[in-house]
Amino acid sequence: MMASSSIKGKWVTANFSSQGPLVSYLALAGADVLAVQEHRTLADGLATLQGKAADAGYKGVWGAALPTEKGDASGGVALLAKSHICVTAPPGRDSHILEEGRMVAGHVHYGVAGGVVMVSVYMRTGEGMSPENLATTWKLCEYLMELNSKGYSWAVGGDFNMELDVLNAVEWVQRVKGFALIPEATTCRKTLPGTKIDFWLLSRVLLTRVHPKAVTDEGAPTYPHRPVEVGLLEAPREVWCRVYDAPRDLPRQPPPGCANFPWHWELVQPCLDGVDSVEGLNVAWDMMMEGVEQEVLMRHDVVGPAQRPYLGRQGELRTKWRKIQWKPPHRRPQRDPRVRAWITAGHWAKRYLEVGRYLIRQMGLLQGGSSTAQVHKVVKTLDDFELFVVHVCRNPSLQYLDLRVRKLLGGGLQGIGHEEWEEDF
Repeated sequence: MMASSSIKGKWVTANFSSQGPLVSYLALAGADVLAVQEHRTLADGLATLQGKAADAGYKGVWGAALPTEKGDASGGVALLAKSHICVTAPPGRDSHILEEGRMVAGHVHYGVAGGVVMVSVYMRTGEGMSPENLATTWKLCEYLMELNSKGYSWAVGGDFNMELDVLNAVEWVQRVKGFALIPEATTCRKTLPGTKIDFWLLSRVLLTRVHPKAVTDEGAPTYPHRPVEVGLLEAPREVWCRVYDAPRDLPRQPPPGCANFPWHWELVQPCLDGVDSVEGLNVAWDMMMEGVEQEVLMRHDVVGPAQRPYLGRQGELRTKWRKIQWKPPHRRPQRDPRVRAWITAGHWAKRYLEVGRYLIRQMGLLQGGSSTAQVHKVVKTLDDFELFVVHVCRNPSLQYLDLRVRKLLGGGLQGIGHEEWEEDF
């Protein structure tokens, strides 16, 4: 079991082989988020199992098991979290089921800024990287790439039924900007000693936010698999990596004004022309790079001590240690076109309300006599509103709205003034 004052939560992945061990584990579990594999409950019995999980204080998204030819059930996955943790549908998907009986996903709003999109996956037993498991891996890889493009952190907990070197033979985990957390102890007691087929794959963004080691819960009442825990840290841990000691990129856009004198290439050119050995080539390369740096910087009026961060491309490649700083991913909300259309319609309705209330108020004033300036102001408002209605009628977002709403927004002044017109908008 994982215990530390710096750990504020646990993520657990486990294969329970049936619903009985799952219910027993939930009654004693301390996990904040639980990726469940192989609960073996068909769709008609899923509601009962969900009720038992709710009694234990867990809720989430479920994927029913698949019936077999022998009349049994195979697979079945779920992603559960404690009742106070919000779990919503995965971004970019209409359903939380990524593959029937094998893979589900959910957006867990917990732990880090922006939450984490978690996936529970169960691959076929004893097949290795078979065509069916390859298809599941492809679906998973495709969705993780989509999450990366949208700026979401992700974590995949699963019973992969194969070692990491087989699963990641083509290094797709690195290509989706992820890393693996594998426990030191065996995760399945039914296979060869030392087999570790249950583990976590996490987004590289979470590297500093999780404990560096996954732990096998050897005391859990599950057989033959053991739950694998990952600890979520209270604060980011220090992680260092080696990077190239490269100077800053040279400026691209020259400032206004006159540049300084160019570099004295007439002194360097004979050295470049007289290269006849490897050592001479290295010297010539360093001289050329020094000239390019100076030429570009002088053309951009970067002189004196201000040049120091940009210089240093000569000589051998050097490396340095850099501390990895955790920060939540920057992303724009990816909204469905229908959602964007209704948001736009709300802005239009607000404009209708403002114009309608203004015209009704002005009509009362005009009936009692008014100046020419007030009349011109009302006429200008009507002209602007007419152009606005034309703009609304031509907007392609109208196709995603209900027919009643399209008629209301496209009617212009016809929708203003009658009883309950404000409630309509």
